[in-house]
Amino acid sequence: MLKVHEGISEQILKAQAHELHEYISNFSVHYIPTVEKRKPIVLSVLLHGNECTGLTVLQQLLTNPTVVLRRPLYVIFGNVEAAKSKVRHLAHQPDFNRIWMGGGRPEHKQAKEILDYFNDIEIFATIDIHNNTGKSPDYACVNHLDETYLRLAQLFSPTTIYFTRPFEVLSNAFSNACPAITLECGLSNSESGIERSLKLIQYCMNIDLLPTNVSVENEIFHSFARINIPPECSIGFGSTEEHCDFVFPEALEDNNFIMYHKGEYFCSRKSEAAILVATNEKNIDITSEYFEYRGLDIYINKDFTPSMFTRNKAVIYQDCLGYIMRTCDRESIKKNLKNEK
Repeated sequence: MLKVHEGISEQILKAQAHELHEYISNFSVHYIPTVEKRKPIVLSVLLHGNECTGLTVLQQLLTNPTVVLRRPLYVIFGNVEAAKSKVRHLAHQPDFNRIWMGGGRPEHKQAKEILDYFNDIEIFATIDIHNNTGKSPDYACVNHLDETYLRLAQLFSPTTIYFTRPFEVLSNAFSNACPAITLECGLSNSESGIERSLKLIQYCMNIDLLPTNVSVENEIFHSFARINIPPECSIGFGSTEEHCDFVFPEALEDNNFIMYHKGEYFCSRKSEAAILVATNEKNIDITSEYFEYRGLDIYINKDFTPSMFTRNKAVIYQDCLGYIMRTCDRESIKKNLKNEK
């Protein structure tokens, strides 16, 4: 049975992410009331235990004496047990941002209890704060090409990603009830991500209605496929790890949001048995469309822009190497927004 705690203790506001398990458990939900009776904001932090910016943002928001909360605030604390070990999730756990659309595990049940609690609450906006494990600019993600959602995302960063898979994410689960976005704040606790997140939350606290003046001139990408490495294959980066099944350039992360062009080198492999896999939103294998095998080297077969490339091998195996994106056509976005009205 879900228990919603009123307020947030001083210990939580002073704790490092890896210390939170001493004070709260996974899926702990807290409510901070305000004098003004307005629609609340839902803030989700630490769905991944090694992504700490959300906690820092919350702490700075609630300990700054100049900040006035003009809306009630709900806070969902995610995987504090994984945070204790400074990892995305523990080996026996599912990914806490892949459990919000049902399933048979205890974590799915806990996620459903949270969603059921919010069913009867009118929410102003839901903001789920994450980090990248690889070098990346700050950007926001939406699961609907809706004016309000896109504008909320653009208030965080000029760069927005639209995706429908994975569909089991928290933002998608909340998006039927209110504008919901995911903030990707670069590396954990980068100043830029913290500042942008604080600015967005404070803005939402102080406005009556979310704006809808979407800028179609800003970059809006469609993330439509993911690249996976078979779990039995080893991964290396640079010349010192040439013994691995796959060897990627040492500076792979530098390519995030920079377009690959047909014919460019991507990586090498130890044997022809090492096959990377790219699947689209319908789980259809599109590897040959985007990658070409030339002996033991792999080249780009079709232009695309990557995101979320990381050198963190644990994250690559738990999630993926990265995502394949294309730029959303501006005229299509305009047409879609017109139809939404």
